[in-house]
Formats: sequence, C-alpha cells, structure tokens
Amino acid sequence: STSLAEDLLRLKATFVETDVLAKITEVIGRHGMCILTGPPGVGKTTAASIVLLQFMARGWRPVVAVARVRELEEQLKSDEKQILFFDDFLGQTSLEAKLDRGEDSELVRLIHAIGRDQNKILVMTTREYTLQQAQQSYEKLGDQLLQLSKVAVNVDKISPSQRAHILYNQLYYSPLRTLAAS
Repeated sequence: STSLAEDLLRLKATFVETDVLAKITEVIGRHGMCILTGPPGVGKTTAASIVLLQFMARGWRPVVAVARVRELEEQLKSDEKQILFFDDFLGQTSLEAKLDRGEDSELVRLIHAIGRDQNKILVMTTREYTLQQAQQSYEKLGDQLLQLSKVAVNVDKISPSQRAHILYNQLYYSPLRTLAAS
C-alpha cells in the first residue's frame, strides 16, 4: 500500500481531469463499484488510480489484487472503509489465463457483497473485448450489475483541449524535459 500511494502521488502530477472521472464517480455512487473498459493505452488504469487516490484522501484504505479475486476477499475487513482495486481483472490478452475454475462465481459473489456494503467500493479495469469474451464464455459474468457499473474509457470522448493538456503534462514531467534543457 505504501508503494501504491507513492505511485499514485507521482501519477497525480500528470493527470488531467476529464468527463470520464465524473462518470466513474457517479457510477460508484449508484452501484458501489465501477468497471472501466476500453482499448489498451486509453487511460483506464490511470483514471482508476486517480479515483483510488481521491478515496484514499477521504480515509478509505486501498486493497489491491494482482492475480486473483481471492486476494481481495482475503483482505476484506468489515469495520473499515476499503476501496478494492483490480487492474486488468480478466487479463490482458487471454481470458483463459486469468480465470481459474469457479473464479467467475467468486467475482460475481464479491460484486454483490460490495453492493450491499456501504464501506466497500470496487474498481476494476479490463479491455472491452476481453469483457465481451468473458461474458460469452462465463454465464455468471453476464450479471446485470456488471453492465450497469461499466464505464467506457474512449479517447474520442476526450476534448481536443483536454488531449492537448494531457500531452503537455506528459512532456513537461517527462525525463526528456531535463535532458533537453541540458
């Protein structure tokens, strides 16, 4: 959690707030969770990380899964406000490599448990095509709550001025900037 907080603070300097962030917050307020979908490199993880940072600033404790849903379940504490984060929860390229036997059921069970607990928030990211593949392969992942909590992150929805601001921040905080100055 300490290294996560440090990474998030570094990310904060380059982040540009877009309409996606407001949509994520709205979906979390309604459902207690959000699934960010979109193509690779569009900013799903960055947006999710900023949401995590915002909730941490309000006293929520981050819980991160790296490989399995069970990692989140094992860290749940009923008396704490926790924001659970699972980046690329269905894998980056192969769905089969990500979901073990019964893990689809575990995920849906966790999603519904989070929905009933005011002290828990779940934020996950995945590629849109991977989610579609999962929903075709695993009936339980067709759950309506997954559809309702989905937010598509799409470059087309970011205004030209916001794109320019993103590029400016990336260049300004890049190590290349210090190299160019010398």
